[in-house]
Amino acid sequence: MSAYGIHEIIVETPEHDVELGDLSFEHIRKILDMYIKRLIEIKKDRKIKYVSIFKNKGEIAGASIEHSHTQIIAIPIIPPIIRAELNAIKRYKRGKNRCILCDIWKMEMKSRRKIFEDKYIAVFAPYASISPFEVWIMPKNHVPSLERLSSKEKDSFAKTLKIILNVLNKTLNYPPYNFYFHLSPDKEDMHLHLELLPRLSKWGGFELSNNIIINTMSPEMAAKHYRDEI
Repeated sequence: MSAYGIHEIIVETPEHDVELGDLSFEHIRKILDMYIKRLIEIKKDRKIKYVSIFKNKGEIAGASIEHSHTQIIAIPIIPPIIRAELNAIKRYKRGKNRCILCDIWKMEMKSRRKIFEDKYIAVFAPYASISPFEVWIMPKNHVPSLERLSSKEKDSFAKTLKIILNVLNKTLNYPPYNFYFHLSPDKEDMHLHLELLPRLSKWGGFELSNNIIINTMSPEMAAKHYRDEI
């Protein structure tokens, strides 16, 4: 297909040496509001099928700019990983008449992979973590995309992201990481969540040739580390 899309940079702070986790909750909430503002505007373009919001922190994580920022890339297709997730959600719903991600967060809040929860947000180390200290942040309500979050859910999401980043920065000395949102394309039923992957290990030939990831840390151990520090 011919190339078409939108690429935007959100500069998170005017201060060059300040990281996202160092910002106040109120500041992070403003950044979240900007994600939503741009998402709503970009979705008006009918050629766009998916909007990817992600952050690369550190050279190992793919950041080419040191200044703290988030990227938004909008493309004319639904990415294969999102399509596969949507298909799995649909299969589960046909069989059980429920959302699989709703069931997952409820299950994880009773497991040793639980990290944190409040009235609105569930946080856990996913069962099949692909990196040490991987975290998923998920609204408890079945919310398909960021622009559907309530004001209180936005507050909780921003506070939770700051809590998790504070633990990483304090205990792992500001490690490189990626985070990205999984959002619902139009007319699709996704359960919004953010996946955060500290980049503490490198993929080699085995991972790349087989698409099988070796993670040296169990999610239960990662979750305990977070719980002990929160």
